Amino acid sequence: MKKPYQIEAQRAVKELAGMAADGNPSVQMVQPMVEMIGWLRKGVGELIRQAGLLLMDLLMQEEVREVVGERSQRQAERTASRWGSERGYCVVMGQKVPIQRPRVRTSDDQEVRFGQL
Repeated sequence: MKKPYQIEAQRAVKELAGMAADGNPSVQMVQPMVEMIGWLRKGVGELIRQAGLLLMDLLMQEEVREVVGERSQRQAERTASRWGSERGYCVVMGQKVPIQRPRVRTSDDQEVRFGQL
């Protein structure tokens, strides 16, 4: 039997594939060249790890934006709100890496779990 986190990971991958199929496959990541050169000096693995973390952050922020809307914009039909962030982790290249995960709560005070939209 699969563990719940494995099922959620599969859902997140399916959502990403769905976003790509909707005709919006491009993702741009802007990073200072100095940081990238520093990561590359540590090795290609470090560059890939940092790029993976940046991609995860972009995807989480985009998912929050889809659920909540743009930051500091009025919405008459708002059903959820940003609720700070919490410590979490993701697995990049087989290693658990700490990250800050955004939190979102619905209007009736329920936590929104990402990767299940």
